[in-house]
Amino acid sequence: MNNLLLDTNQSHSRKLFFGCLFIALVFVPLVLHLIDRSMSALHPKQPHSQPSPSPNSSTWDLRSM
Repeated sequence: MNNLLLDTNQSHSRKLFFGCLFIALVFVPLVLHLIDRSMSALHPKQPHSQPSPSPNSSTWDLRSM
């Protein structure tokens, strides 16, 4: 009786683990895509034709990073 219960418990645990793994593999890329879209909506794209800072400028520019 004990071995049957142990085998059933291990089988259910294995199914639960693989079920959670499958759900994670399906939903994680979807969630990351949604986060990426929401973050890009917060920061609108700037045009690439920005003037370059002058070499004699003493102010620190974020674009130089």
